[in-house]
Amino acid sequence: MLWWDRFAIEAGPPGEWGDVGRGILELPGWSNLDLLLSKDFHLPMEGHRIQFRFEAFNLTNTAHLGGPGNNTGVHAINAASANGAQIFLADLPRIIQFALKYNF
Repeated sequence: MLWWDRFAIEAGPPGEWGDVGRGILELPGWSNLDLLLSKDFHLPMEGHRIQFRFEAFNLTNTAHLGGPGNNTGVHAINAASANGAQIFLADLPRIIQFALKYNF
């Protein structure tokens, strides 16, 4: 999927930016929902307790896409490249973990 017409943007000579202004691209949005549920269980010893934890990061498993451009790790957009208007990177998917925490 292309996020803009790469032929509408002309690369400038070396050392210059070209013919595009700042802020012309609207990239994919970012939404995130993290969740933490915990329950404390008190132990017979004074001040001691065990906590059960459920943690979910990116609970809705929403795709967090990177910016368009080449996949060299550089965040600059190369308009002249054949891959200049494609997205190749995404952030981590949903992560769920359970834990027991002993407090004393």
